[in-house]
Amino acid sequence: MDTEPGGGQRLHTQQRQEQPCLDVPSKSIAENVQPQQWTCNGAANQQFAADLVRSLTGSKSMLVNINSGLNIGVDSSSTTAGAAAVQPTGAGATSQQWNLL
Repeated sequence: MDTEPGGGQRLHTQQRQEQPCLDVPSKSIAENVQPQQWTCNGAANQQFAADLVRSLTGSKSMLVNINSGLNIGVDSSSTTAGAAAVQPTGAGATSQQWNLL
């Protein structure tokens, strides 16, 4: 994790075993694009800033793609298992808040 200007943390996402990274396809800056697993290359579309969100129920993080400036959230705020993640419109919804382990 690297420190971002403004105090956020820059994340380079990578799974432990198979080595793909979370990637916004084709370096897209469009809303509602679905991230994918892709071979790690270190590009900005595979880097995310973790912005801390504090509330009465605890702290969560918003993942902001460095390339697009858009958050990663659950499509249509779905609570169904297996729902897709996207770069949604707007910012701050609970569907865009993540627990980082």
